[in-house]
Amino acid sequence: LHLAYDVFTTVERFYKHMESAKGNVQLLVPSIMLLEVISHLCGQKHALLGIGAVVGLIFAGSFIEHYGRKKGLVLAAIFYIAGWILICYFPNEIETIFVGRILTGVATGFSSLTVSIYIAEVSPFQFRGRLGVVNQVGFTIGIFYASLVDFLDNQMVLAIAGLVVSFFMGILVLFIPESPRWLLTKKKRSEALKSLLWFRGTHYNVEDECSEIENKLGTLFFI
Repeated sequence: LHLAYDVFTTVERFYKHMESAKGNVQLLVPSIMLLEVISHLCGQKHALLGIGAVVGLIFAGSFIEHYGRKKGLVLAAIFYIAGWILICYFPNEIETIFVGRILTGVATGFSSLTVSIYIAEVSPFQFRGRLGVVNQVGFTIGIFYASLVDFLDNQMVLAIAGLVVSFFMGILVLFIPESPRWLLTKKKRSEALKSLLWFRGTHYNVEDECSEIENKLGTLFFI
């Protein structure tokens, strides 16, 4: 009789443990699904940044040829600021965050192309390679800076940091001159001379360099 009682209690405990485990599994499944959704959305945010960058690259070329390198940088700053503002003020709205990531991606595409062309056109021939390296170093430092901020695992801090940098970018771009080469393609020689004076200084003979650029452009257009 005692043996039968022990068997009965053992079986009863087994079923109770099974029911408890079943309940835990049922509670765990929604949590796993939520983690998968969050992971999927995070992946989409990074993908949208890349998609926006491709769109920015596609339209940046024609835009800066028609309206200039400086306006291209100003437009990139506007896209950056608009994107980060959306992310800052609507941190809990997934659709708005996605739009913000697309805008920052477009800005990235615009700025990456425009900055490279601008540096190549305004820098002296002997320093062109070095300044191109400086651009890449700055890009790497920016990635490192963003990674450090992202390490805090706080989207708001990252958005505010991006907004501050974008704001200063937009302000500083207003004080730089247009590319002299682009100005010469638009037959704005006097403005091109002023631009070269800003970059080279008054002690430099900008007239000779301006004529040299015109000759190269003439050869290019002839070809």
